[in-house]
Amino acid sequence: APERGAQAGSANDLSLTLRVEAGGRTLLLTGDADGATEPQGAACDVLQVPHHGSRKACDEAALEGADPQIALISCGNSAYHPDADTVARLENAGAQVYVTRDSGRIRVIFDDDELKVEEFLP
Repeated sequence: APERGAQAGSANDLSLTLRVEAGGRTLLLTGDADGATEPQGAACDVLQVPHHGSRKACDEAALEGADPQIALISCGNSAYHPDADTVARLENAGAQVYVTRDSGRIRVIFDDDELKVEEFLP
């Protein structure tokens, strides 16, 4: 994503989205996709939450298709990111949520039997 010829309301709308498969697991990297350009129905084990977990990120339709075990939100010390409702949607969908502001650098290890998360606080 985005699809060829997509109309951009902002540069975020054209943010590159990648689905990576490795070790029998799937990682969905959504960049700064915002609202309408967020991937729908893209199943994944690990989701890099779009647009720093903003209020528009990860609506119910996107989460239903994605069904992530782990959700990663990259953000600094911001009053806007991540949005509490977005975090609640992710948790209600069964995802373990990690935020770089709180966890520092985050490493996800794709193991044969499970996903492992390591946090490296600054």
